[in-house]
Amino acid sequence: DEETKKVILIGEIGGTGEEIAARYIRDSNYPKDVVAYIAGLTAPREKRMGHAGAIISQGFGTPESKVKSLTDAGVRVAGNIDELLEYVQ
Repeated sequence: DEETKKVILIGEIGGTGEEIAARYIRDSNYPKDVVAYIAGLTAPREKRMGHAGAIISQGFGTPESKVKSLTDAGVRVAGNIDELLEYVQ
C-alpha cells in the first residue's frame, strides 16, 4: 500500500507472533518503517496473565526475546506509550 508510511506493531508477553513478525521484517527487507510496543514488559514473571497466549516456552515469548528479535530486525521498540507516540510522529 503506497499510502502507508509506518506500521505500528503492538504485542504482548507470551506467544511468538512478534518474533515471527520480526523474522519476516528482517528476511523480506520489509520496505516500511515499523515501530513496536510490547505491552506487559514490566509484568512480574511469577504472575499468571490469564490466557493461553501468555505462555512463555523455550526462551521464546519473553519480553526480552521479543524486544531483541524486533530490534535485530531494525524495528524501534518503545519502552512506553509516550515513546511510541514519539516514534510515529
